[in-house]
Amino acid sequence: MTSSEQHWWLERDEQGVAWLAFDYQKGGVNVLSHDALQSLSQVLGQIEQDCPSGLVLYSKKSAGFIMGADVKSFDQLKTQKDALDLINLGHDVCNRLEAIPCRKVAMIHGTCLGGGLELALACDFLVACEDEQRTIGLPEVKLGIHPGFGGTVRLMERAGEISALQLMLEGRALTPRQAMKMGIVDAVVPERQLKNTVRRLLVNGSSVKPSLFLRLQRSLPPFLLGMATGWIRRQLARRVRKEHYPAPYKLLNLWKQQLGQERNRQLELEKASIAELFFDETSRNLVRVFKLRSQLSALGHRRSVSKDQKIDAASVIGRVHVVGAGVMGGDIAAWCALKGLQVSLQDMSMEQLGRARKRAWDLVKRQVRSTAGQNEIMDRLIHDPEGYGAAKADLIIEAVIEDEDVKKTLYQQLEERIPATTLIATNTSSIPLEDLSEGLQHPERFLGLHYFNPVAKMPLVEVIAAPRTVDEALERAYAFVKGTGKLPLPVKSSVGFLVNRILMAYLGEAMILVDEGVPAQEVDEAALHFGMPMGPIALADKVGLDICHHVLKVFDEQLHLDAMTLKAASGLGEKIKKGHLGVKTGQGYYSYKKGRPIDAGRGRTPLNQQAQTRLFARLYNECLHCMEEKVVSDADFLDAGMIFGTGFAPFRGGPMHDLKKRHQQVYADLQALHQRYGERFAPSPGWQTFFHTDQTMR
Repeated sequence: MTSSEQHWWLERDEQGVAWLAFDYQKGGVNVLSHDALQSLSQVLGQIEQDCPSGLVLYSKKSAGFIMGADVKSFDQLKTQKDALDLINLGHDVCNRLEAIPCRKVAMIHGTCLGGGLELALACDFLVACEDEQRTIGLPEVKLGIHPGFGGTVRLMERAGEISALQLMLEGRALTPRQAMKMGIVDAVVPERQLKNTVRRLLVNGSSVKPSLFLRLQRSLPPFLLGMATGWIRRQLARRVRKEHYPAPYKLLNLWKQQLGQERNRQLELEKASIAELFFDETSRNLVRVFKLRSQLSALGHRRSVSKDQKIDAASVIGRVHVVGAGVMGGDIAAWCALKGLQVSLQDMSMEQLGRARKRAWDLVKRQVRSTAGQNEIMDRLIHDPEGYGAAKADLIIEAVIEDEDVKKTLYQQLEERIPATTLIATNTSSIPLEDLSEGLQHPERFLGLHYFNPVAKMPLVEVIAAPRTVDEALERAYAFVKGTGKLPLPVKSSVGFLVNRILMAYLGEAMILVDEGVPAQEVDEAALHFGMPMGPIALADKVGLDICHHVLKVFDEQLHLDAMTLKAASGLGEKIKKGHLGVKTGQGYYSYKKGRPIDAGRGRTPLNQQAQTRLFARLYNECLHCMEEKVVSDADFLDAGMIFGTGFAPFRGGPMHDLKKRHQQVYADLQALHQRYGERFAPSPGWQTFFHTDQTMR
């Protein structure tokens, strides 16, 4: 017998087991939207009237189990009652699923996050498909909220109070094996064994015993668990500030309130707590960041070679040849191999190639547990000092030194050996592509792919169009970037492109402040207090003072930097002469031991309000210069670039979004600073466009 409702499909087999499949009809992945939850409620009504011998919850989509709640619909929640209606509906379906008097198994493949895991936790058993990726977790704090469909209670019951709390506070996802080790998942098996394992659990239940650590947590009385709150709060404060990200602190308070309470009371406390967070400004802004990520990710799904068929990155770019085995080139090559592409890495220096391979092994070992999987990835990464792989590549990424003549010579050599369909991309961080493309036989296939360091951690790649780059080449580049797990950002060719252009104005002002005698710790604390993940001086040390100095020189040639910034650049030159290049040499603005600052003063430095005002006046002003010059096509792309390329305070929603609230104060600060310090604070013409647009939208 087969029955169906919208989004959900219910079948019963010959043994009387009900197989309940989720196939969300409004998208390519499963999300628990309001109508999907209502539809599930109706199907649960059928099951309650005719109880099966067992129930299996699974996904019909190859993309995964359930991504979570429908985050994109959060903007439709206009009142606290709207939020409570959604929360109550989620609680209702989870409670009713849990109460069905038969064994219930969640059969999980792929992503099981947020509300998806909360729904799965309402089952008796969870079986997950073997996967090296981190696919299971409750990441709600990253959206400025916390679990709200009963997850705070059910996860504690499975994983233990302290382990569950730490997982939720971090918003961290786990591999299926890690989830099983924590007690969240009962079994992890290859995909071919999923159904047989499910049937065994339906008949025999689980024989897995809780770990000693889990049993210990369950045995602790509430007052002892409560004593850990202070320690957990101190650990939390080291990672995030309460004034920036209130959700983790709200979750910690909820956890403390729930200790020792009856289960129904714990669930009610969860509902009341999350309803308040839905309308917090931080949550709204973090949901905006989620949407910006989705917006960039969608670029990789655009149509390319064929007008009537969507194509996958792998079908367009299967072989990549990287020229230059330095830190950036070597790490780009390793990342591409990790993501399934055939990669050849060219460099004249065997020593460079050796170092690149060592870093690649380090990356692969962090990402993949099995020796066979590691070897498979490394077999795809071929050292190619002679550059033979270029002739077979679909994409060539140039990552040699930042020298225009060296790059142009390389392109001429490459064009003699490669098909006309092969894309050539430069990873230059500052040289305009119109200069680099001079003399190319096929300039239509030349573009920029600007990665950020460290490649494995930074999600953004600027995709830069040269003056004669054709749309097809750009579409292939977007698909390639998306297919390798990164976010493509379309950027116009200009000095420094988007991220580095804005970043160098900000870093330049930080260096000027230090030159004026402001302690580096005060400058960095001003940025940390604002919400940046790292202070600008510490960032300059991490990037490398030699690289910062070179980029400033390039900027001066094109943008004619002001005298104070040039003076700061000259100071960098003096440090470089002494061999003080930052983290990599153990000495820059700070001193370092094993890559860590000996004393950067974080948390012990008073706020220098004037330094903060100057830093961010420069940053916002440069954003408006970029908008006026159409370096990116709209404010959303600028915000996305700054958040994913620099870590700009996500809780603010991006600099252009933040300006909607703060523009009057920032503009007044800028005018005052212009009078006092001169032309580097001269308001951009983009301010007039901004004020006009802001007035029009009111």
